[in-house]
Amino acid sequence: MTDLSAFKAGLPRHAQLMIQCSHAESYEEFVSAVHEVVDNAVQRVEQQSHLVFDTSNAEDGWTSKIIDNICSSGLYARPAMMSGNTDIAIEQIGGPFSIICESKIIGSAPGSTANYDNGHLFEGVLQLVTRYATCSPGNDHCILIVLCFKPMARAVLDKWREFFFKKSREDRFSSRFSGLDDYECGVYSGMRGFFTRHVHYTSGEPVKIRHVPVNLFFEPQDKSGRNESQDKSGGKESQDESGVKAS
Repeated sequence: MTDLSAFKAGLPRHAQLMIQCSHAESYEEFVSAVHEVVDNAVQRVEQQSHLVFDTSNAEDGWTSKIIDNICSSGLYARPAMMSGNTDIAIEQIGGPFSIICESKIIGSAPGSTANYDNGHLFEGVLQLVTRYATCSPGNDHCILIVLCFKPMARAVLDKWREFFFKKSREDRFSSRFSGLDDYECGVYSGMRGFFTRHVHYTSGEPVKIRHVPVNLFFEPQDKSGRNESQDKSGGKESQDESGVKAS
């Protein structure tokens, strides 16, 4: 066991993941830590599903929450300019590795009249694989963050997967998703979402997409919860400078 390995062994898990990301010598080692950090960040964000953002920035608001939780784990995550405005770039500090993420809502965020469907998620995939991802060494993983405002998120994600595979076979998209198939990411042992892989049209190399659900549907049925939901739908609560309505 190296001195670094011995030191890591005595640290909390979040500190181990931070060190693994910053000292990773292979992309697989970096990817393994990032996916676990993303899981932890998403779980913490789901515990705030009672929050309501201004309807004009709900997607950006929840993305910012995810960025904050990734950064609190010691990783470097930010919106970035990479052939366009990526929602989140998770980068190795001082190293070559990165993972690009795009966030998209499915369903209707509280207070919003917009109701987004699977076509909106597909636009997110197109942004990832036809604009942002280069599939150069150390950049062949992407994450689609599915901000789910519908109940039964597992079924929602299953329907999205079915839609994605069907849509990608259409004539106008088939060349862009050559060889699309499910992908088993050997360095990820979690249970959240699913992975796909296809041939990246520009580079000709495989690109892997992780489809990650964030379960944000919030409709409590207890008395105080019902009253709170009615207040929110009526716009009675105050709103702070961040665009988050106080509950």
